Amino acid sequence: HYIDVSPTATEVKLDERNCKTDGRGHHECVVAAIGYFAGVVADAEAPLWKRRNALRFLAHLVGDLHQPLHVSHTDNRGGNTVDVVFDGNKLTLHKLWDTALIRAEEAAHFVREPTGGGGREDDSPTWTWRELAFAIRGAIAGQEVQDALADVASVEAPKVAKAATATATQWATETLKLSQNEELFRVSDGAELPPGYAERAMPVVKQQLRRGGVRLASLLNTILE
Repeated sequence: HYIDVSPTATEVKLDERNCKTDGRGHHECVVAAIGYFAGVVADAEAPLWKRRNALRFLAHLVGDLHQPLHVSHTDNRGGNTVDVVFDGNKLTLHKLWDTALIRAEEAAHFVREPTGGGGREDDSPTWTWRELAFAIRGAIAGQEVQDALADVASVEAPKVAKAATATATQWATETLKLSQNEELFRVSDGAELPPGYAERAMPVVKQQLRRGGVRLASLLNTILE
């Protein structure tokens, strides 16, 4: 569910250096996996259980592709070997971008009201994720939708897997460029993140969540027509 490239890379290429092959000659990285599962979802003759599983993987992987540290460098394994201190808690840089920044956004902007307090009836710990999703969906611009549709225009039968892999590779290059933001991602191991880090990071998080969602929807609409 990731692809690591060399620290000097400026684009993602589907080659042996960035995306190794298994014994059957299949590439093993997130962009190749997106192509494979898109092909399965689009295959009307595949068993329904297989297409359902492929859909689950496809949604997960397109999301992963838009998290900047899932398209990053081999030197720190996408931030998994970099520990940071954020809001008083020690965690890896990768985990910070996977979940902790979003949880901090929840805590800053959404308040749960206790059951019976005259507020929301839903007091579960998941409702704030839904609120955040609605806020992100409301910020989607028409141009983002048009761009996503253009990205997947070439993804059609009978070469869905190949075309989807090529499209995912383009998205990965875009994500790689984000991961090269030194202010956000060139962090020393053990560093305490400075005040204002989350405020600088969240626009990128929200942008990538929007892009990932719109692109996944466009891809599914295209291959399931």
